[in-house]
Order: sequence, then structure tokens, then C-alpha cells
Amino acid sequence: CLRHHYKASAEKKQSNTYQLRGEVLGDFKKNVYLWRELCMAVLITGGAGYIGSHTVLYLQKKKEDVIVLDHLGKGHREAVRGTVFYQGSLQDGVLLDRIFTTHEIDAVIHFAANSLVGESVHHPLDYYENNVVGTYHLVKKMVEHQVKRIVFSSTAATYGNPVSIPIQEDDPT
Repeated sequence: CLRHHYKASAEKKQSNTYQLRGEVLGDFKKNVYLWRELCMAVLITGGAGYIGSHTVLYLQKKKEDVIVLDHLGKGHREAVRGTVFYQGSLQDGVLLDRIFTTHEIDAVIHFAANSLVGESVHHPLDYYENNVVGTYHLVKKMVEHQVKRIVFSSTAATYGNPVSIPIQEDDPT
């Protein structure tokens, strides 16, 4: 991603003026269109899990800046090599502040939820704490850091017992 290259160049020059192929572009933060063309910094919560890690790979191929936050309860660090990785909880406000400040996050893709129905019946408070309270803390920090884009992932469990596999969007629930 070219974003960090220009940020580093500006810091070295003590200036907010950037150049691309010799052409002065001006202040990137004011030129949102061009900034977005270069790349976005995307925080993926639960990024070391199955769906999260595939999303990480996709965004890496698209040359986006990918930052992963995962507590590794069910995810695997090896699944997200080559990314900026933070191991921790959505409820850790200090960690979230550090991530949002360090990486100037543009968008969040939120996969950090527990989704096993049977397990949720036996451990409802754990699910509430992770899924509801964790999401609350994430969104609160997004608001504080003026991050306005989120993809909130749901679960196939909303479909109940599937009629067929793979589950289709129009299958009965």
C-alpha cells in the first residue's frame, strides 16, 4: 500500500505535502478520493478465525492495509502471517485506542463473535460478554476515533437447522 510510504515521506520532510511520480499532490487528508484510491486501513476483529483469515487474504491481495485483532480463543496466529497482529480482547479499551491511533483505521470488519448455539446455551454470560459487551466497546471506540464504516458479520446459526448445505439466502429460517 502506498499510504504508509507517503506518510513516512511526509514525516521525514516535516510536511503534509506528498508527491506521486514527481507530481505534488498536496495534503492527502484533505484529498480523500486520492487517499482511498491508494488503500484503506482495515481492522479485522476475529481475523485469525476461519472467515476472518480468508478476508485478510482477500484484502491483502487487494493491497489494503490489514490490521488484525483476535484473542486466539478459536483462531490461529499462523493463519494471518504478514499482517499487523494484536492479540487481545475487544473489551480492552487501551488496546483499541492504541490500534485506532497507530493505524488511522478507515473501516472495521467485525468477525469477533462466538456463534456456537449449543455452547451459548451452556455459557450464556460468556456469549453476552463477548458478543454484546465486546461489540459495544468496539463501536464506542470507533465513534471516539471517528471511524464510520463497519461490516458487522452475522452467523449462519440464524437459519436454524439447514434444509441443505450450503445454506442459501432464501432458505427458510
